[in-house]
Amino acid sequence: MRLLALLLCVQAVAPAVAQQAPATKEDPNKKICKRQQVTGSFFMTRECHTKAEWDLMAENARAAVMRQRSAFKGHEGN
Repeated sequence: MRLLALLLCVQAVAPAVAQQAPATKEDPNKKICKRQQVTGSFFMTRECHTKAEWDLMAENARAAVMRQRSAFKGHEGN
């Protein structure tokens, strides 16, 4: 009986909690710092950029991978 009461309470509260969650985007000018491993070194470096800059660097990296994949596919049959 207690389990049923608990389940009913959770079911009643869950929609209210879901409605409270704001659907806001992150600020593109927010500064984000990441620690990164330098190739060939045991030391970590700290690199800081805005969210927009990190997103742009990630998109550029994805585009570079896609260019390499398409270039490789062109040489497969030769």
